[in-house]
Amino acid sequence: MRVNHVPKIYLTPGNAQHIGSREEQQDAFYFSDFFDAQSIQDNGILAVLADGMGGHDMGKTAASIAIETFVDSYQLSNIQDSVPGRLAKAIDAANQAVAKLGLEVNVDTGCTLIASVVKEGLLYWVGTGDSRIYLWCQGRLVRITSDFTFARNLEKLVAEQYISEEEAMKNDQRHYLYSYIGVRDNFRFDVCQKPIFLKQGYKLLLCSDGLFGTLSEAEIAEEMSALPQQAADKLLDKTLRKNIQHQDNVTILIIGC
Repeated sequence: MRVNHVPKIYLTPGNAQHIGSREEQQDAFYFSDFFDAQSIQDNGILAVLADGMGGHDMGKTAASIAIETFVDSYQLSNIQDSVPGRLAKAIDAANQAVAKLGLEVNVDTGCTLIASVVKEGLLYWVGTGDSRIYLWCQGRLVRITSDFTFARNLEKLVAEQYISEEEAMKNDQRHYLYSYIGVRDNFRFDVCQKPIFLKQGYKLLLCSDGLFGTLSEAEIAEEMSALPQQAADKLLDKTLRKNIQHQDNVTILIIGC
C-alpha cells in the first residue's frame, strides 16, 4: 500500500487594521486557533475577511454577521465532507443571513467576503466581492481570487474583441460589484476546485481594497519577505504614508508557512 506523507508546515499569523479616513471601521476579520490541535485536524486553519460596503447602510453589522455565520457554518459542518464543499455551504449561509438582515430592517446592506483554509499543507479558498487573496512565494505575489466587479465582464468582452481595452478602462461602472454577501438574487462566488500545495517560505495574504486600492502589487510584494506580523505592520505603514484623501478601511491578514 502506498502512503502519501504530507510534510508538516508551521503556520504563523500576522494582522493589521486601520480605519483610514472613514468615519467607521466596516472591515471585520477572523483567525481560528493556531494552537488547538483538534480544531486544526478537523477544520485546518481558517482565516476570514469581510468588508462592509461603503454607501450601504449597516455595512459594519453586515460584515460582522457574515463572518459569524460563515465561521459557525464551516466549523459545524461535516468534517467528512470536502473542504471546498464546506466552504461553499458556509459562504451561502453567510449570504442568506445578511440578505435576511436587509429584509428585516428594510435597508440595502452587504459586504465582501474571502476565506482561506490551510489543512494538511494544502490551501483552499472561497470568495465574493472584491476583497482579495494573494499567495507570495519566491519574491512573487500571485493573486488567486478574482474580483466580482463589472471589470471582470469587461475583460471577457475585450478578450472576445467586442470592445477595446481602452473602452473597458474608461467604463464608469468597471468597479461596481455584481455579487457580494447580501445579494438576494443570482448570488455568485468562486471556490477553489484544486487546492494549492504550500511550501515552507510561502505566505498567504488576505486584504480589503483599502490595501490594494492604495498600493500597487509591486509595492505590496516588496514588504512580504518580512515575518508575518512585521510584513502586516509595514504594509499598513506604507499605505498610510501615501496620505491619500479618501483612504478606505484597511485590513491585512498574513499567514506565513
